[in-house]
Amino acid sequence: MQVEKSLKLSLLVVLGFAFVELVSGLYTNSLALISDAGHMFTDSFSILVVLFSSLLAKSEANTRRPFGFKRLEVLVTLFNSLMLLFLVGFLVYEGVLRMITPQPIKAEETLAVATLGLLVNLLVGYLLHEHSKSSASIKSAFLHVVFDAIGSLSAIISSLLVLFFSLQVADAVVGFVLSLLILPQVYTIVAESLRILMHFSPKDVPSQKLIQDILKIDGVIDIHSFHLWSIKPQEHVLTVHLVLEDISKAYDAVKNVRKLLEGYGIKELTVQVEPAGKECPSKQEV
Repeated sequence: MQVEKSLKLSLLVVLGFAFVELVSGLYTNSLALISDAGHMFTDSFSILVVLFSSLLAKSEANTRRPFGFKRLEVLVTLFNSLMLLFLVGFLVYEGVLRMITPQPIKAEETLAVATLGLLVNLLVGYLLHEHSKSSASIKSAFLHVVFDAIGSLSAIISSLLVLFFSLQVADAVVGFVLSLLILPQVYTIVAESLRILMHFSPKDVPSQKLIQDILKIDGVIDIHSFHLWSIKPQEHVLTVHLVLEDISKAYDAVKNVRKLLEGYGIKELTVQVEPAGKECPSKQEV
């Protein structure tokens, strides 16, 4: 319950200030503020995804939804990332135009809003930091906030350069760089989401090593039809056929496989056991 309260408060603070920063950026003509607002919207969606997954995880699976709503996290994340790509494209285009033809900005107002943005990020970082130690998804949201705090600091620096040295181009350069910094982050999220939706094997599980470890289990002489995939990040599923030397020891073999998978972070397992010498009609070599 405490985790959900922290996530809800963080979401309200970040999303609310993202709109404030966007309006302020348009008013002051500051591309750095608009870019930073884009970062804060990214943070908002990241926190929202974590909150959704936390709430929907309570919904029990049934015959119609064997995995509940867990895959919704991946779909929302992918949609969010694709929208961000459009935002980055616009900001990069606008940044190039402003570097060619610098435009004046209201530096004092920009400095005030950027400073407030930094304080907001520090507050949200404080709310999420403790929970990030025990949750990979919250840790991801926390890192988003840390990254955005750097963006706010950059906007502060650019406004100071404009205010004291009249370097109007500094705002365009900072906005352009901040927009480009989002790209690797967005690419990673899109790639991971597509890997999950396409049922690719998770990158954090070495499939070949896992296969070799299963073959080392007493009584297992061969495996086939090995399918390893993810429901969502950090939640993996394995289905596999085990060929056993002695079919009467199937329970022990499956028990040992399940114990082995715990070390790989795989909790969902479906096994078909087969006696040696019998050909499986659906056999797929690994």
